[in-house]
Amino acid sequence: MDIIGFIPGYYRYKDQLEYEKKLKRKGLTTTDIGNIKFVKDWDHIRKKGPIKYSLIDGGIFFGFAICFLISIIIAFVKHDLMAYISADPSNMFNFIGYTYLSGALVGIIIYRILWARNEQKFVRLTDPLH
Repeated sequence: MDIIGFIPGYYRYKDQLEYEKKLKRKGLTTTDIGNIKFVKDWDHIRKKGPIKYSLIDGGIFFGFAICFLISIIIAFVKHDLMAYISADPSNMFNFIGYTYLSGALVGIIIYRILWARNEQKFVRLTDPLH
């Protein structure tokens, strides 16, 4: 009976070691594979341009996720939030609107910073003189 087989992750570890051996035979590392993947992905993403990337990916999609985080933080900070929201339907819509706008703004700022960082990394990885 193979006792080691019951340990989760043992076979993934063996597969990872085998994968690294194959890469080593080709003269590559896992970092090289990560960099190649980044260059391919970023080359596709950068065709959108910084404005579309920041507004759509950062503002709409990431901002939507951030608005839930902002709502939870506000719920912990402002203890009478539920009473405020339930007092009038317009308060609920105001709360949702303000949290989404603040989430979208945070998302746009974060993705604009990520754009600059990823562009620098892309140039560093693709420019032979850099």
